[in-house]
Amino acid sequence: MNLYQVFIVGAGGFAGSIARFLLARAVDSRLSSILPYGTLVVNVTGSFILGLVFAATIKSPLESETWRLLLGVGFCGGFTTFSAFALENVLLLQQKNYTEFLSYTAVSLVVCLIGTAFGIWIGNKVW
Repeated sequence: MNLYQVFIVGAGGFAGSIARFLLARAVDSRLSSILPYGTLVVNVTGSFILGLVFAATIKSPLESETWRLLLGVGFCGGFTTFSAFALENVLLLQQKNYTEFLSYTAVSLVVCLIGTAFGIWIGNKVW
């Protein structure tokens, strides 16, 4: 890892975070609902983009390293971390690791929901 790679990831993350904010706001402003459609659109879009980046860069990883870091790690990482979760699960399915897929998905969802609830509970106690 070198400083150039760190800056490439940072630049992509900066752009991805801004894009997430703008897209989620645009969707939510058009659809007044209790459901967070903006986040859903961001997660689906980010997963699609990461799939494209993965497919494009897997064929020639050395030549595509900058693009993978900028778009895959940086942009999609800033845009949504759900895209990485989705990619990892699709790869498990493609490798026919069904038990690992089900376990990873279930544990991720349950533990993250518990972690969020616990964080809210602690936060409410502290603040």
